[in-house]
Amino acid sequence: MEPEELDAVVKIIETVEFKDVEINQDGQAPIHAHLYGREEFKEGQIGYRVDADWNSILGDEEGDWQDDWYVIGYNLDTGDPLFVDVTEVEFPVFTAENGKGEWNPTRLFNSLDDVINHVKEGDS
Repeated sequence: MEPEELDAVVKIIETVEFKDVEINQDGQAPIHAHLYGREEFKEGQIGYRVDADWNSILGDEEGDWQDDWYVIGYNLDTGDPLFVDVTEVEFPVFTAENGKGEWNPTRLFNSLDDVINHVKEGDS
C-alpha cells in the first residue's frame, strides 16, 4: 500500500512540462535527470522498493532501501536514483550511488519544491 503523500509528490513533479530536465545546484554542476510522471512512477520503484516480480526488497538495516523512500527519477549521467523521503513534510530529495550493495543517501535538496524551482526544462 502506498502512502497518500505519493499523490502530492507526483502532483508536484507534474508541474514540470518536460521529464528530462537540468536541475541547477548552487555552486555545483547541474544534475541532468529524468523525473517520473504518474505513468512511470510505479515501474520506477523496481530495483529499489521491489524486485522485477513485485516482491518487496525493503529493509530495516542501515544501508537497506527504506520503506519511506520513493524514487522520483534518476540521474541521466550516472543512473543513480533520485528519491524522496515521504516521512518529512517537505519531501527532501536524495540520491545514492547505485551498484554499491548498500544505500548511503546524500541530501541534494531540502524539499521537492526546491528541485522544481531549480529545474531548467529540456527538450524531451
